[in-house]
Amino acid sequence: MPTIKFNTYHKNAFDTTKPILTKSYKPDWWKKIPVNDIVRGNVIEGTIKTCPAMHDWLNMGWLIVANRDITVKHRKTHDRFGYCEAVEDLKQGKIHSTLPSHPKEQVGEGTDYQFNYHTQNEEVYDAFKVRVEWSIQLPKGYSMMYLDPFLWQNKDFKAWNGVIDSDKGFNHGHDNSNIIMYPKHGDDFVIKKGTPLVQVIPFKREEWESEYHLQTSWNHYEDRSSLLHPDGSLSNAELLERNKGSYKKDFWTPKTKLFKDAKGGCPFDHDTPETKNEVQMEFDFK
Repeated sequence: MPTIKFNTYHKNAFDTTKPILTKSYKPDWWKKIPVNDIVRGNVIEGTIKTCPAMHDWLNMGWLIVANRDITVKHRKTHDRFGYCEAVEDLKQGKIHSTLPSHPKEQVGEGTDYQFNYHTQNEEVYDAFKVRVEWSIQLPKGYSMMYLDPFLWQNKDFKAWNGVIDSDKGFNHGHDNSNIIMYPKHGDDFVIKKGTPLVQVIPFKREEWESEYHLQTSWNHYEDRSSLLHPDGSLSNAELLERNKGSYKKDFWTPKTKLFKDAKGGCPFDHDTPETKNEVQMEFDFK
């Protein structure tokens, strides 16, 4: 089994804010939303909480969280407005900038090829960097996806998605790595300790090639029928009924067991009796 190593020189980060298995740390809104709900006067059987794809997303990889309160200042530097991380200097008792920002001109601000973070009508701000006290080491042949934990609905920032080859020594000898963020507004804000900053998911680098096939609707029906009842024992009506939720019943492979801690497991692991019952309840719907 491949092993991911999270390394840090910071004892406080090691003791209080280790990277967290995504499956063990769910957003509050997800915990509160019911399995079934009334929408526009009608009972719907199965909210987003019953979607296998959403469960997979919330069970993949690890979350790197802020190990401290991070004050992000919006200030003018070099005749442009830019974000910077501001932290307290314990020796001097001063606030100072620790990392440079990425100016919005780097994404074509003011041009016809400008990349907008949000909608086409919203102002583009400089991106800023956040230093985290963890470097990541993967086995040979593996890379890491850094993804915005968008289901956490952070109102102040989003992480910039990217891929890092973490198997070749990059940052292995450093006590930190940087995450690029972009702000959702032009005000100062504080990222509270424990806030998920980025979701990391490792993957194996492999070469792929594509094929393209033109099929008829009858081909699709035959293929699906052979998968759902290979012995041909189901009637058309029974097949249609079985098609309801068929992905979950017939095709889906849950991802909860793909990621775990090496020693003893996570105390909030979905495989524990306490959370297994909760997950089972979410999928007990027709």
